[in-house]
Amino acid sequence: MTDRLREKLNQLRTEVGTASMRAEKAEAKVKNLDQTILDNDHAIKSLQVRLRHAEGALEKMEHIVLDSKSAKQEAETGRATIEELTRKIALLESQLDRAEQKVNEMGGGRS
Repeated sequence: MTDRLREKLNQLRTEVGTASMRAEKAEAKVKNLDQTILDNDHAIKSLQVRLRHAEGALEKMEHIVLDSKSAKQEAETGRATIEELTRKIALLESQLDRAEQKVNEMGGGRS
């Protein structure tokens, strides 16, 4: 009977040792997973900060684009106005030249 008890004790010791090793491995794995979670949380927070900065920069760029489009439209309108005024000036100068020529012809014909 003593041999059976010893054998049973040895078997239990072996099982305890195996269970202990499994527990240590599981604890190490949990520790590694906890560290991985912490690392991922840190990476997420870092990416969230970068995203906020990128969104802010994007918003600024959108305003710049809108301002640029508005300035371009104003420039095109101004250019069209200048071209129209230039044509009017040319027309008026032409009319002035013709009027001066008629005046000269009238004045020249009397002399």
